[in-house]
Amino acid sequence: MDKKLDIKPAGLAESKFSKQELNYLYNVGVNNFKTKNYQRALSMFQLLLMLDANNPLYMKAAAGAYHITKNYLSAILAYRYCYALDPSPMNHDCKFYIGVCYFETNNWEIAKTEFEDFLKQADKNMPELNKKAQLYLLAIDKKITLAANQKNQVDLVMNG
Repeated sequence: MDKKLDIKPAGLAESKFSKQELNYLYNVGVNNFKTKNYQRALSMFQLLLMLDANNPLYMKAAAGAYHITKNYLSAILAYRYCYALDPSPMNHDCKFYIGVCYFETNNWEIAKTEFEDFLKQADKNMPELNKKAQLYLLAIDKKITLAANQKNQVDLVMNG
């Protein structure tokens, strides 16, 4: 007779994993991420979040895994939650990556707002991300201008 192992998420939250065991699981996820086993990494980070949903380190790791696998909506939510859990300068890059996710989904106006908000607190940022945010803003302005010009050309052709 085979017994099925039934793991319930509520039961995981009540588990008594030591800090050392949680660190081990986190490092397994990080190693999978580094070796481009993104789905395995994401699974590990999701497990860790079931064990400790309010840990900004696990949330940021999950956000990065969502991001790299192009699950941008989940990445945005995870980055936002990570920053809400710990708005310290260590997690301020989450605001930058939210802008990147919006950029990747062609939400130019929202991306622009996110990058501008990120740059308003430049003293909390990493200098290389400030430069990248400025480049994203230039690219967004070009895309918005190009879209407006194309619309004007279509209107001109359609309306004579």
